[in-house]
Amino acid sequence: MDVHGVNKFITNELLKESDHERTPEEAASDTLALTGGQSLGHIADQLPGATAIFRRLKLDFCCGGQVSLQQAAQDKGLDVQAVLIELRGLQRPQDLPALSDTSALIDHIISRYHDVHRTQ
Repeated sequence: MDVHGVNKFITNELLKESDHERTPEEAASDTLALTGGQSLGHIADQLPGATAIFRRLKLDFCCGGQVSLQQAAQDKGLDVQAVLIELRGLQRPQDLPALSDTSALIDHIISRYHDVHRTQ
């Protein structure tokens, strides 16, 4: 699939997601509920930007990805609540802009996905 095919696929998926008005409960369920009991690998996979924090704190999210954030922080002498606060700072609203405004949709995709990964 070429770049244009990928872009068309992404746009179609976003259109499917926005076919109905979302309730606040639905929007809230999109955000990862971070806890100390979650594994580093899961957080790294679900939260863009988390890997940069884990690297800085020298938390092994790859080979040690099955370890909980609580255990990994404890092993490194870190305050798990401070790490959770920092990770929560990465969370962004999942609400999509109105699809009638293509430039807003493009800006949303760039800021929500591309910019976060570029900074890693």
